[in-house]
Amino acid sequence: MTGRFYSSTALRLIPAIILLAVCLLTETRATAAVAKRTIEVDQPYLHLPIRSGAEKKRLELYHQNKLAALFDVELDADNPQHWMYLDLSIWKGSSLELRLHGVPEDSPMVAALKPSDKVPGHRHLYREHGRPQFHFTARRGWLNDPNGLIYYKGEYHLYFQYNPCGIGWGNMSWGHAVSDDLVHWREVSPCMYPNEQGACFTGAAFVDHQNMLGLKTGAEDVLVMFYLRTGIGLSYAYSNDAGRTLTQYEHNPVLTHAGARIDSPKPFWHEPTRRWVAPTFDHIADPANPEKRVHSIVVYSSNDLKTWQRESDVGPVGILAECPDLFELPVDGDPNNRKWVMVFGDGSYLLGDFDGKTLWLGPNRPGMFKDRIQSNRFGGNFYAPQSYANIPASDGRRIQIGWMRHYSDGGPAPFNQQMTVPYELTLRTTDEGIRLFTYPVKELQRLRQKKHSWKDLVLRDEKKVLDGVEGKLFDIEAEIEVGQTGQFGLSIRGATITYDMSTRLLRTPDGKTTYQGGKDGLIRLRVLVDRASLEVFIDDGRLYAPLMVSPRYGDDDIRLFAKQGSVRLRNLVVHELKSIWPEPPGGSPPPLPPSRAKASSIYGFGYEPELAFDGNFQTRWCSSRPYGKPDWLQVDLGKIVPIRGVRLHWEGAYAKRYRLYASEDASLYKLIYETSEGQGGVEEIKGLSAKGRYLRIECLNRGTDHGYSLWEVEILEK
Repeated sequence: MTGRFYSSTALRLIPAIILLAVCLLTETRATAAVAKRTIEVDQPYLHLPIRSGAEKKRLELYHQNKLAALFDVELDADNPQHWMYLDLSIWKGSSLELRLHGVPEDSPMVAALKPSDKVPGHRHLYREHGRPQFHFTARRGWLNDPNGLIYYKGEYHLYFQYNPCGIGWGNMSWGHAVSDDLVHWREVSPCMYPNEQGACFTGAAFVDHQNMLGLKTGAEDVLVMFYLRTGIGLSYAYSNDAGRTLTQYEHNPVLTHAGARIDSPKPFWHEPTRRWVAPTFDHIADPANPEKRVHSIVVYSSNDLKTWQRESDVGPVGILAECPDLFELPVDGDPNNRKWVMVFGDGSYLLGDFDGKTLWLGPNRPGMFKDRIQSNRFGGNFYAPQSYANIPASDGRRIQIGWMRHYSDGGPAPFNQQMTVPYELTLRTTDEGIRLFTYPVKELQRLRQKKHSWKDLVLRDEKKVLDGVEGKLFDIEAEIEVGQTGQFGLSIRGATITYDMSTRLLRTPDGKTTYQGGKDGLIRLRVLVDRASLEVFIDDGRLYAPLMVSPRYGDDDIRLFAKQGSVRLRNLVVHELKSIWPEPPGGSPPPLPPSRAKASSIYGFGYEPELAFDGNFQTRWCSSRPYGKPDWLQVDLGKIVPIRGVRLHWEGAYAKRYRLYASEDASLYKLIYETSEGQGGVEEIKGLSAKGRYLRIECLNRGTDHGYSLWEVEILEK
């Protein structure tokens, strides 16, 4: 007999199995759902409501029925932490279809993607809490490696690894900024986004002066970017408009390996051999096991920029060797004594002679990674430096910028990570041999304002606060006599740098190193102080320590100290610096008297408030508090005024509820308005009947670990 037997248990499970199947089918359909929306690109920006940690959705941009760009975006239309943006300028005057995957067609997330003619937060751009004031940062989003550094017709171009859609790494694009002086930067439209061929990883730029690629269409020389497009390999993108827009080379990829990563080429023209050379982070066959690949820096060459051939390598390297650079420098400024320098991503380097194929450390001794000289940099806030191409011979400097990396999720700020200042590289003879020196470019001196100076300052087991020095941005220069005993220390914004005369140990908050000091018995110290970073240069750049710091409110003093003896400072100069960023619309407000400034900031509880301003709002305060704590923000209106209506705006606060109080004398406050649950964004409160000089806003039930508020307050006439 044949047949099937079903138990009663199995029969009882059938409805549950059917229900599960229906649920899975529904979930699959929801996951596979695509919400579509077509927009006319008559405004340059598309605003995105973002919350870190939200489920990522795939956002695709279609232009003329072809996929133009794609992003994985942490969208949250109901409770955004930040508003990011995509720059759509390259599609201006045409239509784009937005496709958002994993949401139903009628999802409010699609409607929350808002075209605009301004970037989010434009009214307080570059004045946000914690924004560096003379280090480059992206207007919004994440940045890392500097890319495509090139000088062309009066402009320094700074391309960079960029996530326009969030404050963490991802969606690797190429952002773009320009400067005419290496100091003041202007961010322009990003030039490359991820697409079906992959993300846009690190690369470099060169000028195709000879038009070898045949891409020139006008008066401008062709700027070419040589970079990794992750889905296909090393590729070209080129510009005929001085670097503003890029077109992908039709014969990409230019160089690749089957199944192996090849990354971060740094091409340059080698005049003695009349060809192009590009050190590249590559994966080569392991000499000990040819079936296995290992990291290496490989030197490639090309006669026509269309085909590249391998010339040499520096042997197995660590992952931190990526982003190589190779260039020639005079030793001690002597044009007749020159050495080639191969710099790796962590700042370590090789010195030798280069014949267009191989870097030689000596006769029959090719350069190998294991022979490298350790970086003159110490501390972990540095990576992936790149030097400028096409610097005019009349200038002759080797100028480099690095990523001043730090381990942060961005916190309350809508931007994350920063670059170092531009600095000049030189080779100098030391008691250890020829070494690479790092020193800020001279153009940074343009930021200097008020100067404070001291001579022959002696400290004897004491601490000293430098009186009369005000601000948060400084350029400090000091000459310290090196004795046999005692310790010298410099404390700035909560970070301390010490030098022990007896052990010759130099310490910073991020590292330590043994250093004997200058030949003339002096240590020359230069410290660039920004809002949340220090860059320390010792003895004209023999050592370099880039440091991220976490200043606390009120700790703005510069302190000197000596322990276990006396220390003599032959010279000490402190320059107060100005910001590189433009003034907000409407200009800056007049400074508050000290008493009012203090009264308005006492609720920071150790977290630093910042005052900003724009033409539409009288006063704005920015403050952060620990998770779940109420946040008080106070506004001084300058005089007692009728309060019939108020317009409030916050960004990133996650405020569930707030209360608004008014007072005539900052002592007795009257509650004049309280929100219900779920309020947020921009709100106009009308029909009030109050008067006062001071407003207090109490933000309750904060829903974020970072506890960030950015409030704008305007008194309405009606």
